[in-house]
Amino acid sequence: MFLRRGPVGARALACLLLIGGLASCSDDPPPQGIPIDSKVEVPDSNGPPDIPKRLSLTESGAKFFVGYWIDAYNWGLKSGRTKLVRAMTDPDCAPCENLFAAIEAAHEDNATVKTLGVDTVPMKVTIDKSAKTAEVKIFVMRYPVKIRRGKKDVTEVEGGTSPIRFDLVRHGKTWRVRSLELVPVKKKQKD
Repeated sequence: MFLRRGPVGARALACLLLIGGLASCSDDPPPQGIPIDSKVEVPDSNGPPDIPKRLSLTESGAKFFVGYWIDAYNWGLKSGRTKLVRAMTDPDCAPCENLFAAIEAAHEDNATVKTLGVDTVPMKVTIDKSAKTAEVKIFVMRYPVKIRRGKKDVTEVEGGTSPIRFDLVRHGKTWRVRSLELVPVKKKQKD
């Protein structure tokens, strides 16, 4: 991934870091009063606890997996370590690889990344048991991010919101992210 130096390149990097950079970055504020299905708390320095070795081929199993993937993503964003989230992702997922590369780039040169990461609200889960796949649509609320590379080189980006679709495939007795993409938002037409 190539990023230009300066405010535009730094903003693009921060946008990618916050998942909304899959296709665009919105500055919309996170909505208020939406119940959070699984409040994301960035895990401690050791990372999230181990994911269960078996997750059912059900809506709840797929939602749990995506929630755990988000926790692992948030931990990678905080620590710069992407091994855990990569292990739950198909290596052919190009948008995922872009996210992981952005995380690693943000931590280059001993930079520190300060953010609460992302919170999610599940929107819809579709399971295809015969194909052993799932589609999980979630609403992502991205918190502000600050990347500090020394005293004077600080990049700050406001939070925003994005609907995201996770395409999952069975991997042994659990799931794996096959692809990620922004869900197009239909605009209401005025009469």
